[in-house]
Amino acid sequence: MRGRSSLFQNSGRDLAGTISIEASVIKHSSISCGDWQLSIDEIRLIAEETDESGPWGEDWRIVFAASETEIHTASISANGMMSVLDALSEQFGHELQTTLVRSTSFASRILHPASSAGLPLFDFAVKKKWYDLIWPSPVLPVLTDQARSLLRPNPQY
Repeated sequence: MRGRSSLFQNSGRDLAGTISIEASVIKHSSISCGDWQLSIDEIRLIAEETDESGPWGEDWRIVFAASETEIHTASISANGMMSVLDALSEQFGHELQTTLVRSTSFASRILHPASSAGLPLFDFAVKKKWYDLIWPSPVLPVLTDQARSLLRPNPQY
């Protein structure tokens, strides 16, 4: 990506990665958030989250979840992200409005479904055991009760 700091480059592969929609499947590839695919039909929840990694790391991500055990993230800086969010906004019939751009701490907001937009995705708990403090962060994101209910097999929107 032009103009991006070399901190986000590794062996010619962009850490923020790329994201696209092909044949109703979101396809993502990056060093920082891994490689994954998710059918749009399987999406139960979309959210945004931030942490304290910035300004040197990828600290703002979009979360795509199909269930409590299938949760994927992608950097907001991933090449193609705005196009994906626009396409999903059209698909779901409401704007996926991101607002955590200036957040410098741990925060999260649900973007979809519309009935839960603005509610937190995570509660952030401080890790208590000494060995939990070593890696990667002393803060553990825990799904909120509202998010869990959206990710159950028969969610109540």
